[in-house]
Amino acid sequence: MACGVGITLLFGTSGVAGAIQYGADFVLPQADGTTQVHVESFAPGVNVEVRLVCPIATTLLTSTTAEADGTITVYVTLPANVDGCSINVVGGAVDKSFPLAGALPATGNDAGSLLQVGFGLLALGLIIVGVGQLRRRVSPQVA
Repeated sequence: MACGVGITLLFGTSGVAGAIQYGADFVLPQADGTTQVHVESFAPGVNVEVRLVCPIATTLLTSTTAEADGTITVYVTLPANVDGCSINVVGGAVDKSFPLAGALPATGNDAGSLLQVGFGLLALGLIIVGVGQLRRRVSPQVA
């Protein structure tokens, strides 16, 4: 139990903040500002277009070819405000849409400071235990 709590304190909890997921298909914002789009169920080798569909205009973000297993995974850069827009992925008989609402939050975080605090507390605990062990060895035994 204590080990699990320590790991959670050091590394945080995992999760997909801001992900839009439908079955195995998902749109996932990345910490570097890009957005990962992963869609399955295409015919192998089919040409696939990833578009940003907004009320004002539709923009082709990228195009790719489906892998042998029928999946595509691409990274695209979205504008700052995507409120009312959707990501549309089209290829062959597949046409999937992922509605977006406002700016997408980035996933992941900088755990550096949390790791420093965790290792600092670990070092402090080891020092306290070491001093306690040393005091037991040095102090005279009362019979």
